[in-house]
Amino acid sequence: MASNKKLGSDFEGRFAQELSKLGFWVHLLTQNSAGQPADLIASKDGKAALIDCKVCEKGYFRLDRVEDNQIQAMSLWEECKNGPGWFALELPIGQVRMFSLQQLKDLSCLHTIIPREKILQGMTVEEWVNAWN
Repeated sequence: MASNKKLGSDFEGRFAQELSKLGFWVHLLTQNSAGQPADLIASKDGKAALIDCKVCEKGYFRLDRVEDNQIQAMSLWEECKNGPGWFALELPIGQVRMFSLQQLKDLSCLHTIIPREKILQGMTVEEWVNAWN
């Protein structure tokens, strides 16, 4: 069984490749000792998105996996008029759903985890790309 770090790194790479195929310029942020607020920056048509990739290997997402430095960095990203920070959540069935930081904040008022059913209600990558334009 692969480690959590390997699962996450593999998903980040696959997701970056998928966005690249969809016409985005994508830069994977490398891990540093202080930690990073996100995994990649994707840019297209004069707009950029800050995205953190999370593997939901057990079929749900624990909201405590969103770290304070991510909230702070994504909030500042949005204050600088770059749009919202995003989370790409991958379920074991290979489906990816997109959630803005604000959507996760809203859900955290109601839940400590996002179950599979709620994750599947998030935007697909295709819907997210279509909303980009």
